[in-house]
Amino acid sequence: MAPGVSCFGRSAAGPTELAILGCPVREQAKATVQWNEMLDEIRGGLRLTFKGLLDALVDRLTARPDGTRKKFVGVKRLLPFLDLFSKKDVADDEQLRNLVDEVGSPLAGQDIKRLRK
Repeated sequence: MAPGVSCFGRSAAGPTELAILGCPVREQAKATVQWNEMLDEIRGGLRLTFKGLLDALVDRLTARPDGTRKKFVGVKRLLPFLDLFSKKDVADDEQLRNLVDEVGSPLAGQDIKRLRK
């Protein structure tokens, strides 16, 4: 159940279950608002995490002004995020899922040592 919402002393996994329990419409509406706010926070957190990982990777892939290569470290954090994204995407963020798929496809099955070369 969304935080702060109770209905007949029972908990529910979301607004739909409140309707099934026969909770008042006002409580269902309150739960829906809170549920959507929670999903927005999760969506925002995943997007910020993904952006940070990509920014770090781009920085590592960009050569120094003198042309020398930087130490390649960003993939170690990015690959687990890509692998676990489908489990973390409880907000069903289609835009982010498409970006994750676009980035993850070329990296799928790649060895980190090979990518560093």
